[in-house]
Amino acid sequence: MPKRGPLFQHAPLSPAFLRLGLIVLALLASLRPSEAFAQGSPSSGQAPIGTLLYREEFLNLDRWTHERFPKIEKASSYRIAVVDGAPALVAAADASASYLLFSQVYSLRQYPLLRWRWRVDSVYDKGERSKKAVDDFPIRIFLLFEFEPEKAGIMDRLSYGLAKSIYGVYPPHSSLSYVWDSRSAVGAILISPYTDKDRDYVLRSGAASAGLWIDESVNVLEDYKKAFGREPPDRVTLAIMADADDTGASAVSYLRFIEIGAP
Repeated sequence: MPKRGPLFQHAPLSPAFLRLGLIVLALLASLRPSEAFAQGSPSSGQAPIGTLLYREEFLNLDRWTHERFPKIEKASSYRIAVVDGAPALVAAADASASYLLFSQVYSLRQYPLLRWRWRVDSVYDKGERSKKAVDDFPIRIFLLFEFEPEKAGIMDRLSYGLAKSIYGVYPPHSSLSYVWDSRSAVGAILISPYTDKDRDYVLRSGAASAGLWIDESVNVLEDYKKAFGREPPDRVTLAIMADADDTGASAVSYLRFIEIGAP
C-alpha cells in the first residue's frame, strides 16, 4: 500500500475525526513590526476574513495530534520554538513523513477561508527521482473532508462501509493540500501519485522566497471546486505536514499562525 494509502484506503484514523463541537473564538494578534514578509496572492480572489472562527498562534500543540503512517519508519518532527522573536511551529522533515491533525471538525460552507503565515528555509532538489518524489513538500497545509454516505454512489458506500466495519470510522472522502513546491508553476493543481482523491494546490514554488515570512489567504470552497470539479463535503478538518520520505531530503519550515473564518 502506498504512503498516502492509509489516509484514504481502509486504514485506522485518529479519533480526532469524530470529535464534534464549535471551535473557541480567538482574538487577533497584532502584526509584529520586526517581521519581514511578502504578501501572498489569494488563490481564488476571495474577500478577507470578516468572521473569525479560530486562530492558532502555536503557543502550544494542545489542539493537535501527531499522526504517523504505518509503513513509514521515520516520522517528521513538530515543535514550538521562538523564531524571529515570536512563537512558531517548527516542522522538520529528514527522509521522513508524518503529520499534525487538528482536533476539531468544522463546516466548510460556513467558514471557507483560511489564512496563514509560513516560511521555508529551503526547497527540495527533486532532480530525476521517481514520480512519487514529486509528492514530497517541505510544508503543506491540507484539509481532510469527511465522507458523506447519504450523498455517495453505491460503490463508494460499499467500499467506505467496509472500511468502517473494520476500523470503526469512515476514511476521509478526499483532501486538498496547499503546498510550497520546488519547480511547479504557482497556481498548478497536482494530482497525487498515490491517490486521485488528493489534490495539491501550488501556492509557492522555488527558493526565491526562502527565508521570508509569507502571508497566504485562500478560499478552500472555491479551490476545491476548481481542483475536483465538484462540490466538496461540508465537514472538514485541518492538518499540517512536512515530508521527505520519497526524496530522502531534509528541510525545516515554520508556521506563525493559521486562521479559519468567513468573508
